[in-house]
Amino acid sequence: IQGILQAPDRTCAKGLRDAAVLAILVEANLEVDQCLALLIGQHKDLALEAPTRDLVEAYLQQARPLWARPTTGKKLLFLNPYGGPLNNQTARKALKKAAELAGLSEAPSVKCLRRSYWAYIRGQSQGRLPSSFNRDL
Repeated sequence: IQGILQAPDRTCAKGLRDAAVLAILVEANLEVDQCLALLIGQHKDLALEAPTRDLVEAYLQQARPLWARPTTGKKLLFLNPYGGPLNNQTARKALKKAAELAGLSEAPSVKCLRRSYWAYIRGQSQGRLPSSFNRDL
């Protein structure tokens, strides 16, 4: 999980966006299409950890302005480089690429990734696991 979340290159706009999308998908109980339909500000209503909130804010300040257009409309949170909405296929490609960069031969489903993350957090809170999961995304 940690390898997948840290895989996108945050020095470029696309990588910063992909990292934010993956982090929200893991932490929030949203399907891919629900995540991609978020409007600016709605992410603040989600129960996200501080590193993920910081990551989304960095995306909003550094990457999204490069792609925003007057025609963006509803002020979607996540945009493609042409100012349009991000689609499911692009988000799934980001997950696949992150999994490859993390050394996995196959990308897990979003559901599997989310369940693994929350199982780890649950085990950690019950004292069964060390707090070694690096949340400094």
